[in-house]
Amino acid sequence: TLAGGGRAGPESAWFDRNGGEISLEDFRGRVVLVNFWASWCEPCLRELPSMSRLQVEMAGSDFTVIAINIDREGLPVAAPYSERLGLDALEIYLDPRSRVAREVGVNQMPTTVLYDRDGNEIGRLEGSAEWDEPEAKALLRFFIDKSLPI
Repeated sequence: TLAGGGRAGPESAWFDRNGGEISLEDFRGRVVLVNFWASWCEPCLRELPSMSRLQVEMAGSDFTVIAINIDREGLPVAAPYSERLGLDALEIYLDPRSRVAREVGVNQMPTTVLYDRDGNEIGRLEGSAEWDEPEAKALLRFFIDKSLPI
């Protein structure tokens, strides 16, 4: 179950694979599922393929999945794991100094945070999940539909 919510999303930027800065503001207008992962986190590596499948199935103008790697070494570590796990649907995003992770209040890995279209936290899950299971998709669809402009 997703718990918590209400606080504004992070203002800190993370990086794309080319070193470009990206922030939650870049995704305004969409419900965003942000996952923090690392190569040393077995539960993270187990759940990432389900996030990639979720992205394939549900991403669009209303919703997207963002997986942010927090390994200090950045791309040289994250890219091989992304390739090995077949995460073609997920961009490689990097937070090597864990600035965004700290701002969000990540205490455990993996942590996944759901944001509404305005960048406010709807809820979070500490620990792993199968994100492409029917229950998870139904919960996400509820929040996507709930936040549609009238």
